Amino acid sequence: MLEHAGSDVGDLTVAVIGAKGTVGRLAVHELLPHFGEMNLVGSERSGVSPLVDVAAEVLLDLSFGDDMEEISSNMFSPASACSKLVELLRAPEGSNVNIRQGLKENKGAHLLKMSQLAAEQFGAVIPIKFTTNVLDVAKETDCVFSATRDGKAFVKKGAFGLGKTFVWDVARPFDFVMGDEESEDGVTVYEGGMVRQPGKAMFGDTNIAHHPAGVSLACLSETIALCMEGVDRDYSLGTKIPYKEAKEVHKICKKHGVDYYSATACDQK
Repeated sequence: MLEHAGSDVGDLTVAVIGAKGTVGRLAVHELLPHFGEMNLVGSERSGVSPLVDVAAEVLLDLSFGDDMEEISSNMFSPASACSKLVELLRAPEGSNVNIRQGLKENKGAHLLKMSQLAAEQFGAVIPIKFTTNVLDVAKETDCVFSATRDGKAFVKKGAFGLGKTFVWDVARPFDFVMGDEESEDGVTVYEGGMVRQPGKAMFGDTNIAHHPAGVSLACLSETIALCMEGVDRDYSLGTKIPYKEAKEVHKICKKHGVDYYSATACDQK
């Protein structure tokens, strides 16, 4: 996603639909240190509270971990939402220790309280929004990462009004309605969740989702790569996969020749 969006994403806004889920949470972790603003979208069933907790947990892990007395400036872009949130929290509290303790004990509640306090006192803009309706943030979104477990398409491309919006839909079935006649020009939906394996294996006569030989689902390819590595432990279990573990799996996959697959526009298939 970052490769397609370009290097200067500090001026862009990204939305993560399904941010509370396993994949969505990892996406927040990966994208928060780069994009200038972030919109987290969840379901009406769960509300926004879990989304705020996700943001707090990611921020704690990225910036205020137990082994980090000082923020590492080279971890993320100065123009990123992550950097802005760190500055918002430091303004009223000052000490990293206080911030760390507050985020650990009260998670999202502390993040909201301190960021809103900083915004009121210093006029700062909070670079992250939380909603259960994608329409609330669609018009201000440049890039979208969608990974819900709804099991059906429910987002129309026409909801996005910017001249050029890129969408990465990793859900199965897709979250976005394909062939949407209401779609605005410049809104392109790419199929995520696919990788290129080192061989030209076919899974069935038409391969998975009619992709070329050697292209397969990332989850299946992860299992293959872990077997090739000869690991003797479990990976990717549960709803809160540690980001460090996900990066470790990524490293193993790269080692064994599993690589990114050039995204295909879903509506051009």
